Amino acid sequence: MMYATYACRKITPDVVRSYHERSGCAKSILIVPYKLPEYDDIDDVQQVEAPVEDLFMKFDTYIYTPVQRKFDCSPRLVTECFLHNKEVLIDLPYVDVGLQTRYNDCKANLQMLDLKHGDSILDIIEKSK
Repeated sequence: MMYATYACRKITPDVVRSYHERSGCAKSILIVPYKLPEYDDIDDVQQVEAPVEDLFMKFDTYIYTPVQRKFDCSPRLVTECFLHNKEVLIDLPYVDVGLQTRYNDCKANLQMLDLKHGDSILDIIEKSK
């Protein structure tokens, strides 16, 4: 599974094709806000419009694709994939320290990302009310 938007997560058909081929997956779905003809002729890649009901039942592997600004300010889908026992493939032509940190945290100990009673961020939230 890959996903694209038509703003910050815009990817060309060549990028979709390349990442699909390198993934080793027989078939991929490309989650999009709405279908575009430019993605129709990519072998073994099917466009699926968001929102997708039961998304995590539809794929085994999340193929992370590059973002134009070269950092992902919200790589939450990586964590969600780990929570649903999905493989995450990241092979970028640049270094995204935040994304790599999130990925490494998930690989090392996913439960450490859970909030617990006494976590300092909870105090900060409480004081901001």
